[in-house]
Amino acid sequence: MPIGRRLLLALLLALPLLAVPPGRTSAAGTTWYVSPTGNDTWSCLFEVTPCRTIQAAINKAASNDGIVVAAGTYSTATNGEAFPITIGKSLMIYGDGLPTTTIDAASSGTNVITASDNINLHISGFTIRGGNRGIELNGFLPGAMTGSISYCRITGNEIGVYTNAGVGIRYSDISGNAHSGIYNYRSSASITGNSFGLNGSGGADAAINNELSNPWVVNNVIGWNNGSGIYNFQSSPTITNNTIFFNYGGNGIANVTSSNPIVTNNIITSNGVYGMFADGTSSPVNSYNDVWANAWAEYSGTAAGTGSISADPRFVGLLDAHLLCSSPAIDHGNNGAPSVPSVDYDGQPRPVGGIVDMGAYEWQSLIRCPVYLPIVLR
Repeated sequence: MPIGRRLLLALLLALPLLAVPPGRTSAAGTTWYVSPTGNDTWSCLFEVTPCRTIQAAINKAASNDGIVVAAGTYSTATNGEAFPITIGKSLMIYGDGLPTTTIDAASSGTNVITASDNINLHISGFTIRGGNRGIELNGFLPGAMTGSISYCRITGNEIGVYTNAGVGIRYSDISGNAHSGIYNYRSSASITGNSFGLNGSGGADAAINNELSNPWVVNNVIGWNNGSGIYNFQSSPTITNNTIFFNYGGNGIANVTSSNPIVTNNIITSNGVYGMFADGTSSPVNSYNDVWANAWAEYSGTAAGTGSISADPRFVGLLDAHLLCSSPAIDHGNNGAPSVPSVDYDGQPRPVGGIVDMGAYEWQSLIRCPVYLPIVLR
C-alpha cells in the first residue's frame, strides 16, 4: 500500500481507539477485534482474544462501535465466515489494509457484504471480492431520494481485483464480483479512494451501480470491469476526480431513466462502448473531463460541457493510471467542482501547482516535461 494510504488508514484506525484501552467503552463506543486465528466464543474485546469471524463481531457490537479486523483472508474455507456478511447497525469497520485483509465470498452466489436500515457505516482497508455484489447498500428512508444511508463511507478498499500498490491487476486472483462492485439502492454513500476491477458480467452490470441513489463518487480508480464503470438508474450522483478506463463490457458512465449526475474532473478513456452515455430522459452536467478513445464514441445523448478535452491522458501504463509528466490532464481540472478532494488516490496533496488535475492521481511535481522534447521522451 502507498505510504500516503497507510498513513490515512492509520489515522482512521486511531480515531476510535485514542486514549481508550482495548475493550473499554468511550464516547465513540466499544472496539471489537477479529482475527482468522480467533474464536467466536471469546470476548473479542482484546487483540489477544479476538473473534474468528467478522459477522460474530458485528453481532456482538452495539451501534456506533468499532471493529478492527486483522490481516488475513476471511472466507468460508479459511475461517468459517458465512455470506453475506450482514450489517444492520451503525459501525466503523477497519481492515489491516490492501491487499493483506481480504473478504472473499469465493463465488458463492451471494453478496459479500449487505448493509441496510438507514445506518451510519464506515468500511475501510479491505479487498472485497468473490460475491454477486461486493457491497450492497440498501436504505429505505421514506420519501428520500438522497439520504437513506446518509453517513455511509466506503473508503480505501479494493473492490473486486484491480490494484496492488498501483502495479495493476493481480492475475492470480481472477474473480472480482459477479455483477457489481458496489450496488446502491436509495443510498447517499460516500465512495472515495477505492479501486474497482474485474467486477460484472456485461450488460447493465457495473463497478458502481446506482438505483434511486445519489452517492458521492470521488477519487476512485475504476478499470477493467466487464460492464460500465458507473451505471445510474434514476440516480444523480456527484462524480468527481475519478479515473474510469478500460471497462470493456460497457460505458465509462451510463445514465438511464432520469439520471442527472454532476460529472467533473474525471478521466474517462478506452471503455468498451461510449465514454459518457445518456438516454433521452437523462441530462448529466458535464465539465472539465478528459473523455478519449472510447470504442463507439466519446459522448452519446450528452455533450462535453465547459472545460472538457478529448486527448490521450498519457498514463504510465495499461494497468497503471498515474499520469506521465506530459499528460494534458495535469492542471486542467476545476478547483470549484463539487467535492474536490484535498488528496489524491495515493493520499498525496491535491492540487499541486494551483490547479487540480483531472483523474484520481495528482501529478506531484511542479516540473512538467519540456515541450521541445520528442514525444517518446515525454
